[in-house]
Amino acid sequence: MYKLLTILTLSIVILLVYTYYSNFKESFMQKKDSLFLDITKNWKENFEKKYYNGKSIDNFNDKYNANKLVESLNIKVPEIYFMGKYNTIDRQLLYNTNYVIKPKSGHSSKNVFLVKNSIDQFTNKQVNIETFEKQFGKWNEEIIVEEILTNFDGKTVLDDYKCYVFNGEVKFILHKCFENGIYIRNWYNRNWEPVIPLKIVDKQGNFTEKPPYFKEMIHDVEKIGNAVFADCFVRIDFYITNEGPVFGEITPNPANGYGYTDYGLKILDQLCIEYGLA
Repeated sequence: MYKLLTILTLSIVILLVYTYYSNFKESFMQKKDSLFLDITKNWKENFEKKYYNGKSIDNFNDKYNANKLVESLNIKVPEIYFMGKYNTIDRQLLYNTNYVIKPKSGHSSKNVFLVKNSIDQFTNKQVNIETFEKQFGKWNEEIIVEEILTNFDGKTVLDDYKCYVFNGEVKFILHKCFENGIYIRNWYNRNWEPVIPLKIVDKQGNFTEKPPYFKEMIHDVEKIGNAVFADCFVRIDFYITNEGPVFGEITPNPANGYGYTDYGLKILDQLCIEYGLA
C-alpha cells in the first residue's frame, strides 16, 4: 500500500511539473499582439522600401553585406578572409591557427566556431577539417571565415553588446557575457544603467561596470543608425576589444520575435509610438 501511494504521489508530481513546463513553454513560444512584434515581423517588407546608396536596406540583414556597409562608414569591422560556398574554400585557410568560421546566415552563435590553436573557444574542444566537413560540407553551406578578436579584458569569447536602436538612437543594450560555458545576460539603458529585462533571461549575471570605449561604441552604433536606419527599428550588435569597438551584425527581427516579457513588449510598443513607427 505504501509503495502504491509513493508511486501515485511521484506520478502526480511529475504530471504537475510537466503541466507547468508545457504551459511555460507555450507562453514563452507564443507571439503576442504587439506593435513592436508586428514591425519586426514585417521588417523585410518595410526595409525593401528604404534605400541607402542605391540599395534597399533589407540587403544589410546579410552578414557579409552588413560588414561591407559598416566598413564603408569607417567603422572597425572584423577582416573577412573568405565568403562563399564551403566546398569552394581553399582548405589551406582552415589550417591557420586562429579564425572564426560561421554560417553566412543564422543567429545565436549557432554553428559558430571560434578557433584558436585548433581549439574551439566555445566548447574547449579540438576542431579540424573533418569537423567543418561534417558541419558545413554536407550541404555545401555558404560560410564566412573572418579574423578572431579578443575581448578588451583578454577573454577569448567576446562580450556581445546588442543595441536596440529606434530611428538611429540607442535605447537599450542587452549585454551577453560568456562564462563557464554559458551566456549570462543583463539589460542596460544607453547610459549603462541597469534596467528590468525586456526578455525572458536564461541566466542573469551580476551587473558590471561600464566597459571601456563605451562612449565610442554608442557613437558608432548611432552613426550606422542615423546613416542607414534613421526611420525604423533595428538591433545593431558590437564587440569591444582593447583597441576599441568592433561591429558585429545587424538584426531587424531579434530572435524572430520570441521571448519578450509582457513588460518588455509594453516598453517597446511605447517606443514604436514615440518614434512614429507604428
